[in-house]
Order: sequence, then structure tokens, then C-alpha cells
Amino acid sequence: MSHNTSSTIIDYVYNEDNYQDHRQRSFLAKEESDRLIIPLRVITLMIAISGLIAMIFEVRNFGQFALEVYLTRLSATLISFIIL
Repeated sequence: MSHNTSSTIIDYVYNEDNYQDHRQRSFLAKEESDRLIIPLRVITLMIAISGLIAMIFEVRNFGQFALEVYLTRLSATLISFIIL
């Protein structure tokens, strides 16, 4: 026997009842967290830490460009902290 349904792709996308069960939805949420959110947080944490360290050394060694270096590194570090 074959299942004959008259649903369209739009019905599938907009109707959450078409998901097979709650386990599939929770599995997809877990996979999204594992594959997207955790690596993004690790990358932004590395950017924030390296930005702070680089800002300290660049301001110390390039005193004449201290304001430009400070603002550039500070903006990159703040953006990474916002993502975290």
C-alpha cells in the first residue's frame, strides 16, 4: 500500500505537524547546536582573546597609531563578545 497525500511543499514547510515526532525535532535542535553554535562560540572566544592580547602589544609598540589600533581592535573584540 502506498500513502497518497495531497499535501504540497508549502504545507510541509509551514505546518509543524508534519514532523514525524518530537524526537526528530529534538535531534535536529541538538545537531544544530553541535554543528553550528558551539564552533561559532569557540571561534569568537579565540578572536576575543587574541584581539585583547594583540591590542596590548600593538598599542605598546606602535604608539603613534595608538588610537587607530585601539579602536580597530576594540571594535573586533566587542563584535566577538556580542556573538558570544
